[in-house]
Amino acid sequence: MPLFTAVRSGCLLCAGSLLVACGGAEPDVRLRQLTTLAGDEVTPIFSPDGHHLAFSNENGGRQSVWIADLATGGLTEVVSEGLDPSWSPDGDQLAYQASPVAGVRSIRAVELASGGSRNLSPVGLDAFRPLWAPSADLIAFTVEGPSGRQVWLWSFEDGAARPLTSPPAGHIAYGWSPDGQSVLTISFAPEAQDVVAWRVDSGTPRRFTDSVGEEWWPTWSPRGDRVAFYTTYDDLMTDIWMSDVATGELSRITDFEGEDFLPSWSPDGEWLAFSSDRISKSGLWIQHADNGTTRALATEGRAGNRLPTWSPDGRTLAFSYLTAHTRLYRISRHGGEARPITPDDRNVVEATVSADGRRVAYESDNAGSEADLFVLELESGETLRLTDETAYNARPSWSPDGSTLALERSSGGGPRTTDVSIIPADGGESVRITHTGYVRSPVWCGGEIVFTVANAFTASEPDQIWIVSPETREARQLTVSPGNKRTTDCSPDGRVVYHVTVDRERRLRTARLSADGDLSEPLDLGPGEGGRWSPDGMEIAFLSSRDGQPDLYIVSADGGAVTRVTETPVRESWPDWLEGSSELVFSANMGGRDIWLAGLPASWLEGSR
Repeated sequence: MPLFTAVRSGCLLCAGSLLVACGGAEPDVRLRQLTTLAGDEVTPIFSPDGHHLAFSNENGGRQSVWIADLATGGLTEVVSEGLDPSWSPDGDQLAYQASPVAGVRSIRAVELASGGSRNLSPVGLDAFRPLWAPSADLIAFTVEGPSGRQVWLWSFEDGAARPLTSPPAGHIAYGWSPDGQSVLTISFAPEAQDVVAWRVDSGTPRRFTDSVGEEWWPTWSPRGDRVAFYTTYDDLMTDIWMSDVATGELSRITDFEGEDFLPSWSPDGEWLAFSSDRISKSGLWIQHADNGTTRALATEGRAGNRLPTWSPDGRTLAFSYLTAHTRLYRISRHGGEARPITPDDRNVVEATVSADGRRVAYESDNAGSEADLFVLELESGETLRLTDETAYNARPSWSPDGSTLALERSSGGGPRTTDVSIIPADGGESVRITHTGYVRSPVWCGGEIVFTVANAFTASEPDQIWIVSPETREARQLTVSPGNKRTTDCSPDGRVVYHVTVDRERRLRTARLSADGDLSEPLDLGPGEGGRWSPDGMEIAFLSSRDGQPDLYIVSADGGAVTRVTETPVRESWPDWLEGSSELVFSANMGGRDIWLAGLPASWLEGSR
């Protein structure tokens, strides 16, 4: 049973059971695990009457929508291929995002009494994240198209869909105003990202922010007077901010040296639930919107890295909780038993092996900070912590001589800007060598580093591959072709492996880096991601869901023979090779993410009014 903590009147409360109390005091937070399905349960949302909870289950590549009866604990699958449910105001229907068909998602609605469903989005348009309007006659959703992301509306009155926003900026729908007259969005322009509300009757935009920063996850107060969101302003860490609807005045609600994100209003508009790394990687907290009283609800493990949801009476919060750590494992390339090589209290995100096969560098996100890098000596089992700070340090890559690691690094929070940094593998200060922003997956290739620039965060352009010299620190773009690309490894003779997303499918490709620093025409190796070269450069280990669930595979460098290595119902990370090409190392969570409920006594909330 995981350990939860809560805070009341300065008293730290700990429990190994579902009832959290302090001595003989009144229980402050009653925690109850609601789901135990295989896979991950996410996106919980209460029914309008508060008696049921709809949520998504993601298991082995399959997505489904379920309903939990909160009185009996019974679980019912209502959609076999879909996710992200949204209740109709009368509670009789659920809108949801249907699983892709030929790479295209759609929005559908299911009648819970009959089980019948119908399509609500235009055929052929890739649509996601439905949001039912309070007035029940409209559903907002986002469409991914050639001109970027745009918000559309489905009208039950005329049975048709129409666009609400238009290019050149991209827009993503996040919620409705309480009166159902406006859709709240994040709008993306080449030089800006802001919170904007759009009138559904006229399509007129109302801008709530116009600042240098990245606003995310806006949510309208139930009273209609304020809009909360999280952002990074003035190079500070992520905090919760508000915009006054009447005046447009911005105010900072949280002021923590780490990260506060994903705000969610209580039904009375007095409290905000949010995620924070104040104690753990992502804990669940609440704060009074006016007087600033702050209380922790669940701060052990990863309890709050998905948006929490309030019950209609404001007495309960539902949230996703990761019930097991992700450990580092090793397995023979021929399959067999996977053996752990890191402690079960260390949450390993991604790992890579040094060229001599003696050390493993990995990222961990439960060591008291955002994300830090560690180096494990395989022979002795000793671990060196390379970073120890409230910064984001991720996705390490070994230099050919094993002396240095390249990494993604950022001191910002939430949806962050990152750049390539390098750090001595035996410890020392990190040095930033790019100023590109939105860097992903730096990979050492000879004496240079190739990496991905994630253009999709700021524009509709695809993510492309770049290269930088650690000595000159001059970066330049290598690719301009369609499809989002992610660099993952480079062979000793300069062959880059990466995956590219084409029609919502990730495919492995390799291309040779020439002496002039250019990439050759790519070789397509089929469906997969996270490819890593064997030490002899003859094979590539990778992750793929080609057989319906994510498992590890090996493919020959020419794209010929493919071998499946694992067959487990858990999500593994990108693999890497140990010395001699005989074993693979990877991280995996042998548990899953479940839905939990935090029951909040009314007296506990009313005491801060």
